[in-house]
Amino acid sequence: MNKKKLPVSLNIDKQKHDTMVFRKRNPIPQIYRKRYNNEFEYMFVLSKGVVKTHNPILVDCMHAGLELNGTTYKNYSKNEQVREKLASPVKEKKIKGNIWEYVVGKKQEDQEAKGHPAPFPCELVRDHILSWTNEDDMVLDPMSGSGTTPRVACELNRRYIGIDISPAYCEMARQRVKMIEQQSRLLFEYG
Repeated sequence: MNKKKLPVSLNIDKQKHDTMVFRKRNPIPQIYRKRYNNEFEYMFVLSKGVVKTHNPILVDCMHAGLELNGTTYKNYSKNEQVREKLASPVKEKKIKGNIWEYVVGKKQEDQEAKGHPAPFPCELVRDHILSWTNEDDMVLDPMSGSGTTPRVACELNRRYIGIDISPAYCEMARQRVKMIEQQSRLLFEYG
C-alpha cells in the first residue's frame, strides 16, 4: 500500500529581522554558464516576535584610538544635521557588518559533509548560533542537509532540531552529531 506523504508546514509567526550576505572566499567557478560567478548567498534572520538574544560579534575598528574633532561625512539632506556624540577616541571594537566571508569546504570540520553538494562552513553556522542564541536555547534548521547546524549546536550546548527530506542526509547529520557527542563525553571523562 502506497502512503501519500503530506508536505510539512511550520506555522510560525515570523518576521524578517535582518538580511545578511554569506560571501564565499573560494567560490566554485561557473565556466559553462553565461552569467557572472556566484560568490554570495543571502542569509535571512527570522524571529518569532521581537529578537530576544543578540550577542554581537565584535571586530577591530580600523581607526581605533583616533581622536575626532568633528564629522567627516558629507551632508546631503535639506536641513543641517550635526552629530552630537562622537566616539573620541574611536573605540577598539565595533559590531561586525552584515557581509560575512568564509572559505567553503577547506577546514577539517567541513570535510565531514563531503557527501553533500552544498554544505555551509561550520564557522558560519557557529557565528550565527553564537549571535542569536544562548546555551540551552533551541536551534531549528528546517533544511538541515548534511547536519552542519545540529552538529555545531551540539558543540555549543544548544538544543537542536534538524529537518531534511533526504534519509541519506539525515543519517549523515546523525553521524556528525554523534561524533561531537562522543568527543564531548571524552573531554568530560578525561578533562
